[in-house]
Amino acid sequence: MLTFGIGQRDSVDSLKVEWPDQEGRVSILRHVAANQRVRLRQAESKPAPPVPAKPVPPLFTDVTDQVALPYVHHASEFVDFDRERLIPKRLSTEGPLMAVADVNGDGLDDIFIAVPKAIRAGS
Repeated sequence: MLTFGIGQRDSVDSLKVEWPDQEGRVSILRHVAANQRVRLRQAESKPAPPVPAKPVPPLFTDVTDQVALPYVHHASEFVDFDRERLIPKRLSTEGPLMAVADVNGDGLDDIFIAVPKAIRAGS
């Protein structure tokens, strides 16, 4: 049994119970008077109305044209399996390691692109 206080009001506009089941069922009562015991049964509940999906804004924005970074990645012909036959996948195809931070304290982001030795040397 749950008890809810609603202050000086003599009724509530609606009472909604979302049942913890797989179907997502709900019980909704409208214009419920105060100072009474209300009994709800999960078996008498109804499926929840569908909620319209909200459009999700893109997580990333392409800024290639605004930044104009003079860098082009060149894939290596290095075959990882020739050196280490038991690795599960080619690590040399994952591209360079990158980090962004204001290292010199000038208020601008500094971009670091690190190319692993195996890709640089090709051996």
